[in-house]
Amino acid sequence: MISSNSIPKLLIVLFLLFSKQLCAQSAYVLNSHSIVVDSSGINNSFFQTTSIYNPARDGKRLLINTGVNMGMSLVKFGVLWVCPESFSEWNKDGLREKGWCQSWKDNVKAGPVKDCDCFFMNGIMHPWGGAVYYMSARGSGFTWWESFIYSGILSTFMWEYGIEAFMEVPSWQDLIVTPVAGSALGECFYLLKGKIVENDKRVLNSRVLGVTSLILMDPVNEITDALGYKTKHKVEVQSSLVPLPAFDARARTVMGLQVQLRF
Repeated sequence: MISSNSIPKLLIVLFLLFSKQLCAQSAYVLNSHSIVVDSSGINNSFFQTTSIYNPARDGKRLLINTGVNMGMSLVKFGVLWVCPESFSEWNKDGLREKGWCQSWKDNVKAGPVKDCDCFFMNGIMHPWGGAVYYMSARGSGFTWWESFIYSGILSTFMWEYGIEAFMEVPSWQDLIVTPVAGSALGECFYLLKGKIVENDKRVLNSRVLGVTSLILMDPVNEITDALGYKTKHKVEVQSSLVPLPAFDARARTVMGLQVQLRF
């Protein structure tokens, strides 16, 4: 017969035994996890599909990409300057007569207008240029709509009303087609780049084709990476419930939470 004075002591003993067993089981479950710690943050969800190419939001990288875009635009201007006027349709003699500043002011005041550039320029180069701008932001971890706005800002103010306005009047086609068609093409580039990166940067089992495709689709981020500023990735979490080995043959199967973090 257990006396009333012994009940509190018995309860304490039972509590300690239960706590010991619980701690042992928790430690066992913890040891069965596969955990890789990341430094950028956690986005936890059950059975989440992970991706190797998942750039983190990085304002510094976007600033560097903007500088690379400006440099590439100046190079583009130089290439068009040395091209025949039949291809660029730039009136170089008019620029020499007016001067750079006056030519820019006149062209800005006169625009925007409908231009008559060839299909290669309006239908291929401008959408590709918009996609390059878009990928500059998308590859820096920004959303699709933020990347669309970024593409519109650069195509409008850096090129149409900026560098190109020294040579010709801004056009409606370029103001609309470059960011709109370019962003749609850029999102396709973003998805394709993820597939290529997951495939060890190979296309048709060729590393040369893979790297060439990445450069054509996303030259700005590839240049930024080559300069030493590597892409930062979000934390990717994959969680699942898995059966754990029993403590002994008579125990029931224990379900444990397996968590894997990748970055």
